[in-house]
Amino acid sequence: MVTVIKGNTLLEIPENRKEDYLNRGYSIANNAGTVVKQAVPTDNDLLRKSYTDQKAIIANLQKQLAAKDEELEALKAELEELKGKQALEATPEEKPAPKKSTRSKKAE
Repeated sequence: MVTVIKGNTLLEIPENRKEDYLNRGYSIANNAGTVVKQAVPTDNDLLRKSYTDQKAIIANLQKQLAAKDEELEALKAELEELKGKQALEATPEEKPAPKKSTRSKKAE
């Protein structure tokens, strides 16, 4: 048996009818009464509210994405600048190390 909730109505239904009740606007709850799976909204006002809520979430996520894109471009520019500095530091001619003498010193 599965517990479903809609408004103030709490019902115990067979497991095989769960999807039917979800489509009719009932939410599935656990034994403590906490909603486990949200119902499919059937009321137009609820659908409109859900739609406007989702639009606000999408707008917020788009702003976050734009900020992350700007941050990415700044990091790419910084990386190119550092690569340029590294290339300049590597180009100075390196002086060869002084050659060591192959003669052995004789003890006197």
